[in-house]
Amino acid sequence: FRVATYNVLNPVFEEKYTGINTWETRFPNIIKNIQVSDSDILCLEEIGMTNYQQIASHPEIAVVL
Repeated sequence: FRVATYNVLNPVFEEKYTGINTWETRFPNIIKNIQVSDSDILCLEEIGMTNYQQIASHPEIAVVL
């Protein structure tokens, strides 16, 4: 089986430290990278609940808790 980790960079921290929030432009690339990884287990780092829910509810991503 395949295990992948992905450091998402929580937009709250991004905005706090850089003054900008690039989540909306990064989100499609995150989904694409998750799909391409074709992993059985995916670990997401630096992700808030709102963004986790957005990724988990994406139709192409099957999430099991």
